[in-house]
Amino acid sequence: MAKVLREEKIAPRVTAQWLEMPRGEQESLVITFRRFRNPFTVVACLLTAYMFLRFSLRVDHPERDGVASWSVSLALFALGIALAWVGGLALLNSTRVVMRDQALIIIRSPIPWPPKRVIPLTSVDIARALTFSGEEGPTFALEIVTDQAAHRVISGLEAHHLAQRAATLINLWIGQARAGTESQTSGIA
Repeated sequence: MAKVLREEKIAPRVTAQWLEMPRGEQESLVITFRRFRNPFTVVACLLTAYMFLRFSLRVDHPERDGVASWSVSLALFALGIALAWVGGLALLNSTRVVMRDQALIIIRSPIPWPPKRVIPLTSVDIARALTFSGEEGPTFALEIVTDQAAHRVISGLEAHHLAQRAATLINLWIGQARAGTESQTSGIA
């Protein structure tokens, strides 16, 4: 089991932990972001999903055993499952950015969507804070830029300095990992 060396609360829903790994593995940095933000959205999704699922089982149609009745029931059932999935994602999921063993790993759990992403630290250029303007005001995100693409890791932060602090921690970690790799390769040569 990993031992927590240090913990920093970056924001109400964002925590950074420095972990000492067992068996002499390299120390890890884990940034955790809880998605649950707006309780109204979660309640609306789950109640609507419940209504669609209940209604899909009680569709009364003149052709009760006909294709039309089953297709309406199936469509309502699928819509109810999709809304329950969205509500579950908003309620339960968290995003963890794990940096260890020369890799940056993005894990979303307990509902694995989108799937886990592993990015080699050598391909990461920079982590940066982004600002988006919306109807409810600005929101902020953390993005990882690699030599192939940009990956939005954490979105929905309340302030730019929170996203910037997470980006700074990741950039410092990447710099230390690269410095360690360069010293190891220069020692071999």
